[in-house]
Parts: sequence; structure tokens; C-alpha cells
Amino acid sequence: MLKSMSEFGDGLPEGWDLDRVRAVGGLRDQPALLPAATYVVEDRVDDLVELSPQAILDCGGLCLVLDFAGWHMGQMDADDGSIVCWACYGDLATALRGL
Repeated sequence: MLKSMSEFGDGLPEGWDLDRVRAVGGLRDQPALLPAATYVVEDRVDDLVELSPQAILDCGGLCLVLDFAGWHMGQMDADDGSIVCWACYGDLATALRGL
């Protein structure tokens, strides 16, 4: 069950840090937490509905975006910096295994 947004602090669930994200996701490079307030994030599944992200993880080309429904997977548009998501995985571990 997803915790309330205020319980996520820096955007990562309790017990998670960027090293654990890298290990679980099998990432070669260190992921980065991006400032969620500076990105427009849209969910393609629901006809480009704008999301209100709590956290954004840049995972080397793909992004994981946390909102009230869970962790969404998407990609940043190089032209305008927006992120378009195409799937919601719920928890972070499941989303990382989907990378």
C-alpha cells in the first residue's frame, strides 16, 4: 500500500537510497533525483493527463516518477524537458525491475 506523500521525505521510500536504487535496477550509472516541481509529467495511458510528481528518478534515459498512484515509468523529451509516462508499476522495486 502506498504511503502518504509526506512520508517519502526526499522522494524515496523509507529504507531506500540511490545506491539501493542502482543495485535493484541493475543500473550502470548512478541514478539522480530530479526536482519534481520543475518538470511537466504526463501519463500517456490516460490520454496525456498531467501528473503531480512527488519525486523523479533519472535512471539513465528512462525516468521513474512518483505520484499518488505509485511509480510511473517514462522518458524525458530532449526538446522540451517534459516527461511522458506509459506505465504505472506501483512500488519502487517493481518499477526498477521493469527498467
